[in-house]
Amino acid sequence: MAPHLYYQACTILLWTYCQFGVLTAFPDRIPIGAVFEQGTDEIQTAFKYALYLHNNNDSQSRFKVEARVDVINTADAFKISRISFWNLMLIKLFILSFVLGIDLLFSRGVFTLIGTAHSDSFDTFQSYSNTFQMPYITPNFPEKVQEPSSATINFALGLRPNYIRAVLDLIEFYRWKKIIYLYDSDDGLLRLQQIFQMLKPNSSLEVHIVKRINNSTDVIDLLTMLEKHQRESNKYVVLDCNTDTAKKVIISHVRSINLGRRNFHYLLSGLVSFNGIAVSFSQVMDDHWDSEVLEFGAVNITGFRIVDTSNKVVRQFLNGWKKLESAHWLGAGKKHISSSAALMFDAVNMVIEALARLLKKKPDIFRSNLRRGEVYNNGTKGLNCTKPQVTPWEHGEKIMRFIRKMEMDGLTGNLSFDGDGRRRNYSLDVVEMTMNSEVVKVGLWSDETGFTVSAPKYTRAKSVSAYETNRTYIEADIAVAPLTITSARERVIDFTKPFMSLGISIMIKKPVKLKPGVFSFMNPLSKEIWMCVIFAYVGVSIVLFLVSRFSPYEWRFEDTVVGTTVHNDFTIYNSLWFSLGAFMQQGCDISPRSLSGRIVGSVWWFFTLIIISSYTANLAAFLTVERMVTPINSADDLSKQTEVEYGTLEQGSTQEFFKKSKIAVYERMWEFMKYRQHNFVKSNEEGVKRVQHSKGKYAFLIESTKNDYVNERMPCNTMKVGRHLDAKGYGLATPLYSSLREHMNLAVLSMKENGELARLENKWWYDRSECAHVDKDSSQNELTLSNVAGIFYVLIGGLVTAMGVALLEFCYKSRMESRRTKVNRRMKVTNGERNKQSPRPILPSLHSQSHQLADG
Repeated sequence: MAPHLYYQACTILLWTYCQFGVLTAFPDRIPIGAVFEQGTDEIQTAFKYALYLHNNNDSQSRFKVEARVDVINTADAFKISRISFWNLMLIKLFILSFVLGIDLLFSRGVFTLIGTAHSDSFDTFQSYSNTFQMPYITPNFPEKVQEPSSATINFALGLRPNYIRAVLDLIEFYRWKKIIYLYDSDDGLLRLQQIFQMLKPNSSLEVHIVKRINNSTDVIDLLTMLEKHQRESNKYVVLDCNTDTAKKVIISHVRSINLGRRNFHYLLSGLVSFNGIAVSFSQVMDDHWDSEVLEFGAVNITGFRIVDTSNKVVRQFLNGWKKLESAHWLGAGKKHISSSAALMFDAVNMVIEALARLLKKKPDIFRSNLRRGEVYNNGTKGLNCTKPQVTPWEHGEKIMRFIRKMEMDGLTGNLSFDGDGRRRNYSLDVVEMTMNSEVVKVGLWSDETGFTVSAPKYTRAKSVSAYETNRTYIEADIAVAPLTITSARERVIDFTKPFMSLGISIMIKKPVKLKPGVFSFMNPLSKEIWMCVIFAYVGVSIVLFLVSRFSPYEWRFEDTVVGTTVHNDFTIYNSLWFSLGAFMQQGCDISPRSLSGRIVGSVWWFFTLIIISSYTANLAAFLTVERMVTPINSADDLSKQTEVEYGTLEQGSTQEFFKKSKIAVYERMWEFMKYRQHNFVKSNEEGVKRVQHSKGKYAFLIESTKNDYVNERMPCNTMKVGRHLDAKGYGLATPLYSSLREHMNLAVLSMKENGELARLENKWWYDRSECAHVDKDSSQNELTLSNVAGIFYVLIGGLVTAMGVALLEFCYKSRMESRRTKVNRRMKVTNGERNKQSPRPILPSLHSQSHQLADG
């Protein structure tokens, strides 16, 4: 035996004898020790209740059993074994000195030890048990047990049956090809390893995900992520964890709105270690908590039940168990018992029965060991761990062999063991809970015969509160309504083949026809083009004026009465007039003579040719066709603006579509809608009314069938725009597994093939339309005065402007002539006065005037 295990074993042995050494003075009382983990009230109560039933049973008065229960943390030995070397040496010295100090007080002991141990510290208990040959009976047994090094047999015995084979048999029975394995302990990983070792060479089973979990939140987060990316796939989850975690996982699953139910199936894989307790997943499948699951809806679960409540022994025990006062018997007083507590109860009865058979065979076997209420071993009071040579418990091997040969019935079925100390000849109930049934037994698994299917008696699962609030739906055999076929609905009800195809569409208020404006003749070209044309006109005129000034070929000499002058026709006014005449395609009385001027004129004529041709081509359509301008034409238009708000039916399939869509356009639309909750409506009628009264500022995302139907009804002021955003169908709904579904499928397909469904759609949607439809050809009408009124306004405006300009020119010219006349008269008067004052000869004056004319 390893030195550190020896000292650990001595420590535990000393503690055991110190705790259980003080016994009564009655020689007919056999001491039994019990070691429990913290938080195991129900397990401790099962232990005490088993002793109570034995000690108060007059038929078993040969001996009484007395035990003192103590609760410790059995993981401490595990922690000690992982301390550094020097710290371990110091602790060993402390333990040795402690042993020498209390060895004087140690003189009494126990015959056997019963209790629970943490899986990590089980090796220490096993080492102690094998070293001192002290039988140690525990409900829990880890997957990996060390072989005894100093004893012929293993003195540690576990009542937990090993049924990894049962898990694999169920996986093969359900024909699962891919599983998700979740575990919370090292033993869980060892069980997965055993499953792989048991697989057949040609097996196609694939473990898709293997993950260690710490709590139920880890499981739900993982499954939610898988559901998000693989919504339609079936997920088979093998859950190997403690009972509380499994219960929280199932309840959290059925409460979650993000997880499906029909495509999930849990297999609760077996017994696990929970705080040192052997916990069966039969406890998870007990009836005492399935009501909490059914409160929110069920999910597919399969598990194993080791406590058969139909067994006569179990029923008799439960009658007494539920009568116990829970204040004194912690964990009792209920109509059920957990499998871990049941295993502890069987362990105590098995030890008592083994001692009884041993005393029956050898009545005086313990006479030399019980003296005046103290326990002696090989003539020495108690056991001394400080001696170099170990003195084992002298009756330990005999007691252990009797226990191993035991065969009796208990709460967990037949109790018998093979040569390795493993339970044999046991059976487990395979129980199942589905979405539509409560917990029911579907088969029996035995270590000898394997899995046997039994005829299950399904009981439909229904919550009282859910039944009252949804009585009509539960009692109905078929639902006829515009129910969109979705995966979420398909998990809880069955749909027929779609009888009508549809998609999400956009409903907006129908825009009114635009009346032609006064200047509608300008609509063929946009405002930007008109502005560019004006700037081009001014620019060309200025360029023409400049090149004419610089080019010598544009200047010409003219002879006048006053002499020869230099003249240029392209003044700024004439340049503007030339450009305007070319633009209006009317020509001008002047034209450029220089090469540069002609280049300017050529490009301007080409420019005006294209502009006028384009304008003329579009003018006919704009003046002869009445148009309706829609602000929104597609989902992309909606997503790129915020002026027109839009929404869907609240909690409907359309809202779910946008919420889960991965298309960029629809993601933007969902981001817009989810922060504007007022855009969601309670009913389709509310959404339609909002479109009709929103003056074009609200668009309703609605299924196309409803959209088309509303558009054909008064007041005929809504319309559908754009293409369908998705493709789906309406179906009739039936309860799951209803026999009506197949007959209805055949009827729907037959009506589709003979065109009856199409005829009905046309009859109720279009043939009975309340709105007048106008053909596209009739929308082209003759021109009215309103179409060309602007041209007349321009003409009249031009004429009035010309008259005004002419009047201004006349006034201006008259004023200028008036001023010139006044100046001439004044000059004549001035000259006459000068002539009177100084008379001059006439000839010189005439001569001077002739010279002035010549100079002029």
